[in-house]
Amino acid sequence: MRTMLARVGLAASALLLVAGCSSVEATVKPTGPFDPCQIDDGVIRKAGFDPGNRTTSSAASAGQRCQFRGLNSGGVLLLSHPAAVPTATAAYDRSLTSAESEATQRRAQPPVVTKVNGRDAFTTQQVLTAGGVSLPLSCATTLRTKDSVLNVQISGDNTCDQSVHAAQILEPAIGDR
Repeated sequence: MRTMLARVGLAASALLLVAGCSSVEATVKPTGPFDPCQIDDGVIRKAGFDPGNRTTSSAASAGQRCQFRGLNSGGVLLLSHPAAVPTATAAYDRSLTSAESEATQRRAQPPVVTKVNGRDAFTTQQVLTAGGVSLPLSCATTLRTKDSVLNVQISGDNTCDQSVHAAQILEPAIGDR
């Protein structure tokens, strides 16, 4: 009788083990277009901004935009992902060409082409020039995405380092989109 109970117990344990191994949790990968407003609050906080004051806007032709205030500074983070275009190369290249052209016209510093976590990117500083004096307004780091670009823009003084730093933190949220 003991042997029989031991066998039944062993068989039940084996069955539970097999059942436990076969029920694998599926990881849910984000699908559809990338929406920067859906980046996890913890990631936004890690980048130095307050997810509690998130403001969003979107228009079908303009894509998604969201804005956050800094946790410890007066800076503002603006994330925008323009509407998808036929190829990511076209969107990124068009954005870079536009930034280069704008810099040439304004006789400003050209965009700095770089990589952020291995992803194509460039950084541009926005300045206001009046009476021969240039005042920094913001800095944007633009990242290539699958079907467009993600602009990570931070307002205030000396923001290019902050923009690149925020882009490094936010980039993994893009995934393969």
